[in-house]
Amino acid sequence: MATMNSLAPIFTAVFGFFMLAERLSALRIAAFLLGLVGVAILVGIGPTTVTPQVIGGVLMGMGAAINYGFAATYTRMHAKEIPSLATAAGSQFAAALALLPFAIPSMPHAIEHGTASALWSVVILGVVCTGIAYGLFFHLISTEGASKAVTVTFLVPATASIWAWLLLGEPITTGIVTGIAVVLVATAMSLGMLKKPAFLGG
Repeated sequence: MATMNSLAPIFTAVFGFFMLAERLSALRIAAFLLGLVGVAILVGIGPTTVTPQVIGGVLMGMGAAINYGFAATYTRMHAKEIPSLATAAGSQFAAALALLPFAIPSMPHAIEHGTASALWSVVILGVVCTGIAYGLFFHLISTEGASKAVTVTFLVPATASIWAWLLLGEPITTGIVTGIAVVLVATAMSLGMLKKPAFLGG
């Protein structure tokens, strides 16, 4: 699923090309593909048994990445002048309303068995990891463009591996280190921090 989610920058670039007439250079395409390879290395992707559940999961993951790319591009087109925190608050409020009918049946159980640590986890996840993070994300869309903003999806598996090592004691393997390195190079290429060597021309 991490690999499917990392298709978002590629779909965002495609939507940007068709909806915003953004230039889709060979370097940017190479950066997106390299980022996808880096995530695949990081998560240890390999052969798996193809089942209807696996196919369904892959299709839903790709669908999420497509929606991610479209939403970022649409936001760039129509909401870049709106304050980023207002956009973040509005989007999260709409999402909460959409999910509320599905959450209501579980509320009695959550209230009865909830703990203080679980409550704090929900607060931190909602305020810091979602609210503030989306505020920064929408700010990046307004200032840097959708394609560059969505590049952060390459970093999600990398940072997850680091947090898992720090908080859960999970091992850092050679594949993780290699994958993180490739992802960082791809992100730098996408953001324009690495340029094509002059001797290559173009």
